[in-house]
Amino acid sequence: MATVELDKLTKRYDDGTRAVSELELKVADRELLVVVGPSGCGKTTALRMVAGLERITSGTLRIDGRDVNDVAPKDRDVAMVFQDYALYPQMTVAQNMGFALRRRRMDKAAMRKRVGEVAEMLGLAEVLNRKPAQLSGGQRQRVAMGRALVREPAVFLMDEPLSNLDAKLRVHTRAEVMAIQRRLGVATMYVTHDQVEAMTMGDRVAVLRDGKLQQCDAPATLYDRPANVFVAGFIGSPPMNLYRGRLADDGLSVMLGEQVLPVAGEVQAALPGLPEYYGRELIVGLRPEHLVHPAGSSDLPGLVGDVKVVEMLGSEQLVHFGVAGARPFAATGEDGPTNLSTGEAVARLAARPPVHAGGSARFGVEVDQLQFFDGDSGLALAPTLSLRRTPSLAPGIAHDLKRH
Repeated sequence: MATVELDKLTKRYDDGTRAVSELELKVADRELLVVVGPSGCGKTTALRMVAGLERITSGTLRIDGRDVNDVAPKDRDVAMVFQDYALYPQMTVAQNMGFALRRRRMDKAAMRKRVGEVAEMLGLAEVLNRKPAQLSGGQRQRVAMGRALVREPAVFLMDEPLSNLDAKLRVHTRAEVMAIQRRLGVATMYVTHDQVEAMTMGDRVAVLRDGKLQQCDAPATLYDRPANVFVAGFIGSPPMNLYRGRLADDGLSVMLGEQVLPVAGEVQAALPGLPEYYGRELIVGLRPEHLVHPAGSSDLPGLVGDVKVVEMLGSEQLVHFGVAGARPFAATGEDGPTNLSTGEAVARLAARPPVHAGGSARFGVEVDQLQFFDGDSGLALAPTLSLRRTPSLAPGIAHDLKRH
């Protein structure tokens, strides 16, 4: 077993482009660390540096405490599963899985035994004599995993391995991947652009943007206590509603456009830095599930808006409504804005009673769940207590969010 440590790892190409900038991460023994972010954020480049497929510009990569910057990929004791499976079409499942062992000149009997054990674990024992074209997408993915697992690596690397599967099969296969990783107890780095996949699979999740680490935490901490507005707008589906607001001179309320919300006493007590923003503009965040159905909102402070669109999802409905005069915040990057720029908020509500598009409605607000971010840096105001959320240490936060 091993650990992986990325110490200020940087990748800069010849044209000056920085794909990864001073990335600091540590994957503990037996941990499944998921690296997530928008396209072009550097997550695959970071994984390829660990695998030895990309040369490191600066920084240090350690595997089990050993500096491996200049160690050849074959000598790093890592195994990688690629997005496209990369199976040999002319070979059977057994031959594909045993390919690396044959190159090591392993004894044939020992190789058959090892391939058989892994195939049994992955549910592939019945298809060992088939070729990839005769397999389903999920089976091909398991063969690709099996080819890596037979090597008994110290570190397991996965680069968006489920992206080619349909939605239903992806849910089933990610459960299998998690079970296999737990059983093997191998330090694993898993790259994905799908934040739902990241949140459901990772022991911890590292969020990257433009090659820089924004936050690395347990999934619940990322969701409940995002370190900055980028993480707040990226993690969650739908994402957090983010607006520019003005805090009252006494800090007891915040104005969003033409509407006013009280700042709960618990929130004031939890944010010792809040008085610095009295009478000033800041960014206000609210998760869609902390908006309450109009039918049950009479006892709560509320936001009134015109209902634009209702997405009925069976067990719940997503209601998009305009907040009069409010200015939405959009954290921009190479992947575009992370929050709606139309002034609409999204509420996640129970499916009954239904809300209808085209009319005006008042949505209750759980004001003890309001979150506040600095209007210039985009950094979250640090709490001293958790309310109903988990505090976050938020290492490696980037300070270059652009203001709109």
